[in-house]
Amino acid sequence: MATDEPPTKKKKTVDSVSPSLLIDEKKRLLVENKFLVKMPEDFYQFWTFLHELNSEDPNNILTPFDLSLGGPYDVLLGKSSGNDDDYLLHHRFYYDMPEFQTVLLSRKEGSQYHIGYYRDSPSEDPVFLASNDSSQGCKLTVLSDNIFAAVLSYLQGSEYKSKPKGKQVIKCVSSSAKLCREIPSAESVCG
Repeated sequence: MATDEPPTKKKKTVDSVSPSLLIDEKKRLLVENKFLVKMPEDFYQFWTFLHELNSEDPNNILTPFDLSLGGPYDVLLGKSSGNDDDYLLHHRFYYDMPEFQTVLLSRKEGSQYHIGYYRDSPSEDPVFLASNDSSQGCKLTVLSDNIFAAVLSYLQGSEYKSKPKGKQVIKCVSSSAKLCREIPSAESVCG
């Protein structure tokens, strides 16, 4: 039966993302057991976003911007620290306070710049993402309340914003940051 109405554009939600890209409960529990905290939904949405861009090496998407996935993302990448006790110290820097958990690292030689979630208590969701350059001391710079917007903030404040690939990724991450705020299951973290 034909209608004169134009097709409606379906809004992308977690439910419309390919199920094969969503993180299964087993991997979520593995991250939680290794790091002793529950990661927020935007953490997994960022992984899915990167995986959609490069399923063979999601970490490679960030390479041109001198960033690398770290901390709990290493579990999703299949990297092992060998010793379960090492996970609580994984990608921690000298000035990192216990409430800070690194998820992104600078790839620049000798840099101690990193981005992480800050939470008041291990049993609570993170309050925000911040950056720190441990070579400069213990100063945290608040970036955002979700990882997409934190990466967007990093890119907009870097030399990459004027390069063609940087502009393309900024546009893509910006769209995803807005989407993150629209997803009901991520509402408490992203909006």
